[in-house]
Amino acid sequence: MAKFKVKLKITGFELEVEGEKNDVQQITNQLGSQLNNMVSPVAQIAESSDADYQDISNHTEVPSKQIKSNKTTSKNNSSKTTNSTSSSSSTQSKKKDRTPAVAMDLSVDPNKWTIPTQKWNTLEKSLWLLYMLKKEMKVNEARAKDIAATYNKHFRQMGEVRATNVSRDLGNSKSGKSALVGENTQNFPYKWYLTETGEKFVMSKMQGN
Repeated sequence: MAKFKVKLKITGFELEVEGEKNDVQQITNQLGSQLNNMVSPVAQIAESSDADYQDISNHTEVPSKQIKSNKTTSKNNSSKTTNSTSSSSSTQSKKKDRTPAVAMDLSVDPNKWTIPTQKWNTLEKSLWLLYMLKKEMKVNEARAKDIAATYNKHFRQMGEVRATNVSRDLGNSKSGKSALVGENTQNFPYKWYLTETGEKFVMSKMQGN
């Protein structure tokens, strides 16, 4: 009976699969095909009848790119989906209001309402203006840029405010049970409005000046 000896050494064999469920069969078929090619000499020896003894050492360096090709493809496809979703979310979060600021014609009676002083900070001025818009103009919410534009139009002498600072300070005051403002994000551009706590804060500020 003819004898044979097969030595198979696979260097650097590493398998890592990542992708969608529908890629599993394709990856399995490709991997099986590659492994089958490695051990094919065994079948050749078995079919050979004229050799008494054969020693075949098959030292195979597995081409990692082939093994990982499906992983890369699947990962890229997955990444495209993820990136697409991330891009959509990112676009939503980075949406910018490019419409110009509107300085409203707010008329405030100094005898009825306290006028801000230069000692007031941006947050206090912004909250006060929102309160005035609600009481005097029946405007319950406004964009940060409109708050800044309106304030600067009528009260610039009390210290100009910047829209970016208004947005920053109101944003820092919208969290928690003691939030002074809320942000209406139902429609774009987003607008700020006073909470009940915010209104109480303004009234207290006017009384204390």
